[in-house]
Amino acid sequence: MSIDNLIPFSELTEEEQRALARKGGQASVKARREKKMMREIINTILEMPLKGDSRSKMVSAEEVSSFAKLKGKNVDVQTGIVMAQVINALKGDRQAAEFLRDTSGQSIANKLDITGALPVVFSGEDKLIDDDAGN
Repeated sequence: MSIDNLIPFSELTEEEQRALARKGGQASVKARREKKMMREIINTILEMPLKGDSRSKMVSAEEVSSFAKLKGKNVDVQTGIVMAQVINALKGDRQAAEFLRDTSGQSIANKLDITGALPVVFSGEDKLIDDDAGN
């Protein structure tokens, strides 16, 4: 798609604008559903105990792939990806653990809240202060 082929939204007819808005809304709903499904899969897997056989020994990271058998469900690609991330996180992969944390909805806020007045600093500031004091 070339930039020359783009038509500003304001130049479209009302019907065309509605049609594009409808498509955007449908795509948004689909994306939200997919994110919710991924979050639910991650939360389900993260809530599963890492217990082995009846003697309750801890399971190694390689045995985590048995989650599918434990849940009795077929594994789709999305679940497979999540399980691979869990295995990597259990092996110590920090990025895999952060992916699981963030996608499950437990992400840490990355916002810096700055309130109050900040001093304005620029070159020549001292000269202005000296000039004001001398008047």
